[in-house]
Amino acid sequence: MAWKTVETKRTEAKIAAVKEDIASNPNKLETEQAKDHGLNKMDMSYIVREDLRMKGRAVAKVQLLTVQQRQKRLERSKKILNLLK
Repeated sequence: MAWKTVETKRTEAKIAAVKEDIASNPNKLETEQAKDHGLNKMDMSYIVREDLRMKGRAVAKVQLLTVQQRQKRLERSKKILNLLK
């Protein structure tokens, strides 16, 4: 039994468009990019990893600290450093 070739969505034009999109906004999620380009998540993943030889990364969400919170952290860290000396 011979395997049928499946029409691929990973064309040169799609790969170039994805590369340009990643360059313009690298923080955009892979799933959002897939939706924008009309691809499913796995096709997008293959384009990024195999064709473009890139690695996906998660954007870490961090707290936005106020000035008072930063000062308090600085005071606490200095106390800890002094205890360790």
